[in-house]
Amino acid sequence: MTRDGHPVAELRPLVRRPLSAGLLLERWRRLPVVDPVRLREDIDSVLDPTL
Repeated sequence: MTRDGHPVAELRPLVRRPLSAGLLLERWRRLPVVDPVRLREDIDSVLDPTL
């Protein structure tokens, strides 16, 4: 962002601390099961299935 052509602010992502392998595995185990047929039906209902 600039004011009169001079920078006044910066927008950038916050630095995040890395996640441990144990925490990532715990999160992965809690993910819901995805039914591929229903997922495809949902996608096709929104997008043109001929794409």
